[in-house]
Amino acid sequence: FARDGIPLKTIEDFIKDPHVNAPKLRNTRLDKFAADPKSMKASPWNRALAHRFAEKAAEIAANSNDGRFGPHPIDWDKLFSDRLYRVYKQIIEARP
Repeated sequence: FARDGIPLKTIEDFIKDPHVNAPKLRNTRLDKFAADPKSMKASPWNRALAHRFAEKAAEIAANSNDGRFGPHPIDWDKLFSDRLYRVYKQIIEARP
């Protein structure tokens, strides 16, 4: 994974004030400091980022009138959490 993880200072700022220093949708990075995928998934930063993605996806789906998302409700939080878990596994496996 070519991009570095989120800087430690950004995570510290997020912990101090999660509303002001929350992850953004554009040009954001993952917290890759954890030693394993489970810990990476549990990171407050990564959880907030997954939730932010889920909120945006739900907004897009709600504003789509062409039926592309189907008639059934979608658990966007679970969907993004599961997908990012696979990314976390790949990050760990790519480490030397």
